[in-house]
Amino acid sequence: MRERSLLACAVTALLLSAARPAAAGCEPSLRFIGMHSLAANERVGEYVVGGLSGLDYDPATHEWYLVSDDRSEHGPARFYLAELNFDSQQIADVRLLAARRLGALGPETGEIIDAESIRVGVRKGELLVAGESDERLRVGPWVRRVDRGGRWLGDITLPAALAQQTPPATRGPRPNRSLEGITYGEAGNVLWLSMEAPLLQDGPEASVDVGADVRFTRLRLSDGTFAQYVYPTDATRAHGNGESSDNGVSEILTLNEHELLVLERSGTRLKDGHFRFHVRLYCSTWANATNVAAVDSLAGRTFRKMTKHLLFDFDDLPGVHADNVEGMSWGPDLATGERSLVFVTDNNFFSDVPTQFLFFAAHLSPQNRARAENVTVRGAPMK
Repeated sequence: MRERSLLACAVTALLLSAARPAAAGCEPSLRFIGMHSLAANERVGEYVVGGLSGLDYDPATHEWYLVSDDRSEHGPARFYLAELNFDSQQIADVRLLAARRLGALGPETGEIIDAESIRVGVRKGELLVAGESDERLRVGPWVRRVDRGGRWLGDITLPAALAQQTPPATRGPRPNRSLEGITYGEAGNVLWLSMEAPLLQDGPEASVDVGADVRFTRLRLSDGTFAQYVYPTDATRAHGNGESSDNGVSEILTLNEHELLVLERSGTRLKDGHFRFHVRLYCSTWANATNVAAVDSLAGRTFRKMTKHLLFDFDDLPGVHADNVEGMSWGPDLATGERSLVFVTDNNFFSDVPTQFLFFAAHLSPQNRARAENVTVRGAPMK
């Protein structure tokens, strides 16, 4: 396996300089451990590794799962089983052990298109895979249950407001800018869904002057009832002539009963077709936000938005340029008493762009650690 790691000798100077204290009342504080890269031509069996848009860790089996957003252009829809070996000071190895082909769109024949997030399911032996809408194929955002071999087990019914509309659509999710992140909450009884950009009727996407209002959905799995809250994204990054930029939410992760970790990513398309990325991690609370589930359009309306506090700006990593960070997962506890937090990048299958794994240690105060441990995810307490 061709690989490049930043091990202890290379990251010693980074550990303190890359640590960034969290805003008051919003944890955790993060300490950068290091980065490991996979070459752009990495393969697992017959499949090229690329487009990694989601990852999750199973604390029961110590296995990692990664999903590709390949639209069947480089191989069938698939996810990978991986082994990540690291501790509180260094990364020893990242190994992709096997590729699993995802099942059809249901009973029909066909590929799952544009998978964006993966989570270990509450039911034993299950995974949840989520993906974006595809206007051309008339496929809306979706969340599907699959077994660990990739076989389709059923769909999670999503609110009708998130369904793809018949083109030319003026309502509903934006194509290729819709469902990007999922995470469990409330003992696995709730599933959070994050859109990358606003619904068409809710207003424009982020610009260099102003951010955008993006809906987060809190779906109760037992009966399908849901609430929605508005997350305010940052503006896009400034760009030069002949370039374009966007900004949106690429993943979410449960922190405790009222707070989520939110990954924002602004991408600038350069003149040569490549991208430059600016990635930030926020802690966001929905506790005092307005439930806008009954609001058809946010345009011109007044409501309380989710609040957010910057935990980490990936531009602050000294000597490391973070690429297109799309996946985020809690990992195992560390010997220091910290909890690991791991990110993965989507290289968009560029032949000269590696896939990055970025490893952090997250410190929680005893009070907030107790709050986190009261939130059960994947059938096991978040410890």
